[in-house]
Amino acid sequence: WITSMLSVAFLERAVIQYARRWIVPRIGVFFSGLNIVELVCFMMLSLVTLNFDFVLIHAAYVIAVVVGGFTGFIYMVERSVGSKQILLGVLACAIGAFFFVFEIGLHKWFNQVDISHVFMMIASVFYYKGSRRLIEGGGTIHH
Repeated sequence: WITSMLSVAFLERAVIQYARRWIVPRIGVFFSGLNIVELVCFMMLSLVTLNFDFVLIHAAYVIAVVVGGFTGFIYMVERSVGSKQILLGVLACAIGAFFFVFEIGLHKWFNQVDISHVFMMIASVFYYKGSRRLIEGGGTIHH
């Protein structure tokens, strides 16, 4: 749970940092601070209650709202392949969450947990490829 929450928080932080060149400085400062506060709060809630729902809520908020929102904004500004790949990762996470939340499994040996982890793995590949592309110059689409 802890490594999951940390990895999502690092992704959140990276997207906020990347977007800082186009956003009002106060917004960057606010979301960077919120990144730490929300991580600590949700991590404490998860560990004190031993309730996985707090891990889910944290991941859903960070991936859908912050990563999806900031990356969508980045895509609108620079039309980069890298930001598009990160958005595909957000979509893959959403599909995995759908299977997990609605407990849709294919078999007792390949249940909703397994399916959601497959989609998280796919999302991780998209996040990696997208971030590499952004680091290497964005991969801006030229029309």
